[in-house]
Amino acid sequence: NATGVASLLGVATAYKKLVDAGKIERPKCTITFMWGDEMNMASYWMDGHTEETANLIGALDMDMTGEDPEKTGGVMRIEKTPDPSALYGYTLDAVPWNEPDEDIPSPANPYYDEFFNSSWGEGFVRLPDSHTLWGAGTVGNLFKRGWYLNDLYMYVTSTVIDRHDPKFEVDVCPYEGGSDHSVFLRQQIPSVLTWHFTDYTYHTSVDTIYMSSPRELESVGITTLACGLAMSDLCDDSAKAAEVLDAVKEAALKRAAAEKINVKNHQVYVEGGNSNFEAELANELEVQDAWKAWYDEALDSVATLVDEPSAELKAAIEAAKAEIAPAYEANKDYAKELLDPDAGTKAGAKIDEFVKSIDVPEELQDQVDAIVALAKDDIANTTKNTKIAALTTKAIQDIETLMAADASKKAQALADAKIDAQDAVMAYLKENREAVPSELGLSIVLDSVVNIGTAKDQAAVDAALADAKGAIDQVVAASKAEVAGLKVTSKKLKATAKWQEAEGVTGYEVSFKLKSAKKYKVLKKTSALKAVSKKLKKGKKYQFKVRAYTTINGVDVYGPESAVKTIKIKK
Repeated sequence: NATGVASLLGVATAYKKLVDAGKIERPKCTITFMWGDEMNMASYWMDGHTEETANLIGALDMDMTGEDPEKTGGVMRIEKTPDPSALYGYTLDAVPWNEPDEDIPSPANPYYDEFFNSSWGEGFVRLPDSHTLWGAGTVGNLFKRGWYLNDLYMYVTSTVIDRHDPKFEVDVCPYEGGSDHSVFLRQQIPSVLTWHFTDYTYHTSVDTIYMSSPRELESVGITTLACGLAMSDLCDDSAKAAEVLDAVKEAALKRAAAEKINVKNHQVYVEGGNSNFEAELANELEVQDAWKAWYDEALDSVATLVDEPSAELKAAIEAAKAEIAPAYEANKDYAKELLDPDAGTKAGAKIDEFVKSIDVPEELQDQVDAIVALAKDDIANTTKNTKIAALTTKAIQDIETLMAADASKKAQALADAKIDAQDAVMAYLKENREAVPSELGLSIVLDSVVNIGTAKDQAAVDAALADAKGAIDQVVAASKAEVAGLKVTSKKLKATAKWQEAEGVTGYEVSFKLKSAKKYKVLKKTSALKAVSKKLKKGKKYQFKVRAYTTINGVDVYGPESAVKTIKIKK
């Protein structure tokens, strides 16, 4: 629990040495390092430094930074400046040593069931954010505007992972309180907490230096200092601020994607017998609006990084806000669809509208009326929108099936013509069987079955038959597309193959082998008229050949192979 004290000291001394040695420029803004009694020292400092406090742009609280995750179970976390995840019902962690309760069926977590209903009785559980077992804290009068800091810290973290420590694992949790970041947040200053939790040695006699990790101390220290330097160094650089803007925008889009999953989960929750569609739809729309508004503010906040933001940066901020807006609007539309309290009424109207759009024969009217009445009765007796949608679809499909069966009786002659046409397709395919790959032949036959089967008259049948034969002819032509003029040259231990264009093909497959080898290897598939090998063995003889291919319905149809060309590799 003292690793935060130690890592902050290490960061401060290492940074000063780097600045004094000229390896890092002095910060553009003042960076203050502070130690003291938790939850008190920050207040003492701000009370005694009112002018500096008024100009603070953020605080990074290093609390428990050096736990060894494998020994303690404490995952490195960024506890965020309050955002909507601190205001709405996101889940708790499933700690690694705590097996799920067998009495609580759950897809992933012992703290919610298969209907995403929280096991602690607080309603719908949202994902993926998860509170630690410390639990959610109240946000009250804290700073909770949309701000860039959360996503900037995670963006810096990803860079540290990429460039310094690939094994460094960092998660986020919603605001929970409990450390000095809350002191700053109460003064309307954005702040994040860096800590490890849930840690089974926390506040116990087992909390010894053995449980700490030098690697973890180093990675957390570098990340926190780098985030602080990023805030400091951006004050006169709109171009660098634009990089932060992109990171915040991508985070906003990622959040929208996560909240779309929550919309679907919300439907599961209601259909599991929890609450009602009207109340939960209102809640879902509120959450989507809250995230959109928070990220609009977060994007705007990037401009505060720069003393005099450029016109380009301001325009980029507006463009980013416009880019994320459709994702959240789409989520709201999706919520209105899945959590629609009037789904039953609309389903009945949809069935009625469908019946009006078709010409029901008089002799079928009673049967159609019976299908509609049964569907409406079933819809009225269900509270599940997914079942309502299924019943609606089934009623329409049943009517379509009934109509199709009646139409088939009235068109037996046309049906016979369709059978003859399908037989003709199969016969023509058989005549050209050697040139047509089996999967492509099956595709052509299936397409012809569909096209002939949906034909309205003899002319349409004849056209579908002609189309099927034409498709077979196209494949046959592709199988005969020859490649001529293959030449192979050698330079710098590489071979270059060139050939003449084969008309109408998709591309070419170039193969090669050592002359003494039995099998060829594919060098490249290309639409160009040449291919260059990787370095080959000096003094060895290689053989090259090319064949054209044409992609038809997703299948590559190959023509005959070109003449083989042999070349000896020279330096």
